[in-house]
Amino acid sequence: QIDELGSLGVGNVSPRTINALKKCQLLDQVAVHVLPAIVDNASRIACSPGERLLVAGDRSESMFIVCSGKLHCEVKGAVVRELGVGDSFGDVAVFAYRTWVLHREHAELLGNASHLESLLTRTADVVCVEPSVLLVLTVQDVDALFRSCPRLVFNMWQLGMGQLQQAALDGSEQAQSALATIAGLHPLLAAGWLHKVPSDDVLHITSTILPEQLNKMHLRPGDHIMRQGNFGDSAFLVKSGLYSCLVDDTEVQQFGPWSAFGEVGLCARFPKLVYKCLPEGTSMERLEEAIRNCRARQADVVCIEEGEILEVPCEVLAAAFEQSHAVFSNIFTRVQDRFLESIAFACNDAKTALACLRKPRSESPQRLINNRGKTESPPPKGRYINPRRAAAAARVRPDSDSLAAS
Repeated sequence: QIDELGSLGVGNVSPRTINALKKCQLLDQVAVHVLPAIVDNASRIACSPGERLLVAGDRSESMFIVCSGKLHCEVKGAVVRELGVGDSFGDVAVFAYRTWVLHREHAELLGNASHLESLLTRTADVVCVEPSVLLVLTVQDVDALFRSCPRLVFNMWQLGMGQLQQAALDGSEQAQSALATIAGLHPLLAAGWLHKVPSDDVLHITSTILPEQLNKMHLRPGDHIMRQGNFGDSAFLVKSGLYSCLVDDTEVQQFGPWSAFGEVGLCARFPKLVYKCLPEGTSMERLEEAIRNCRARQADVVCIEEGEILEVPCEVLAAAFEQSHAVFSNIFTRVQDRFLESIAFACNDAKTALACLRKPRSESPQRLINNRGKTESPPPKGRYINPRRAAAAARVRPDSDSLAAS
């Protein structure tokens, strides 16, 4: 399969590069068809023996994957690690930056954020030993891949936390401080539920909803978190691990660290708040009746990599919704398509609302609602002439040749 991919030139990726990526711990079990996208996002560099690629003390927001050659990782001139094909370095910097990005909007809740930023400073030199080729991924490159590849998010979490924990055991105060900062982060921030919520409201919500008061679930591979058809109104925040979402036993997506699921059942408990998020003119009575069907879970969610999940009951979030409607709006915005699709079969207003939400801003939602069920013929291009009149005009029009003859 590797050779076939290379020979087909998918993303202009050679078999050698694909082979190196397959060996990379960060890309462990990432689907083969995703690898060309990773190469397309990255830049490629070549270095010669003796060339110093990184210098201790420099700040860097990139990670590197060795495609060919050999490099040494040195601390004060002593070789502490040999890097070969498939090895990566700089993973911790990307992990720290990703954690910072998820929380920077409300940085006051990060505590001493400098502990995370300090992880972007290189602690060792990297020197080329043999002619080498490497792929370079910036934090922005990796962040773009995170959205479409939860397995990559899981691998990054495992590598980042694993390296920090090992460094802390080795006595690194920097690593110990960073781990303490990460442990104190509020899960609602990572899920994006507090986006654009005023700082005063955020402080009130995070002091009211304490992570230690939520139900923490430790899952092992094969454990079910949700079952399709069962009723439920809690949402779930992924702290660690990897989880598969199955509809009728077919996987439709995965959830990795910093993600959430179960929001459709949660939103169904608050029909009046759903109504506020929909276009003007939607019928509340018909919508409310159809929403009741959403209390049943639409999919199974099964653990595939050991981890922890926090269960957030709707009663707990109700207080946050009262504090700021923006919290509910953030949650609903993330799942509005799935939510409305799940009730559209029972409610025409849901179908119309879904169509309105998918239209460009120039489209009027009210016009779509008023004309629901009607079809409009497209405007004519240029001047419109009735076909029968055109045919009649052609029959009576004098022929130019006969005129000339007369």
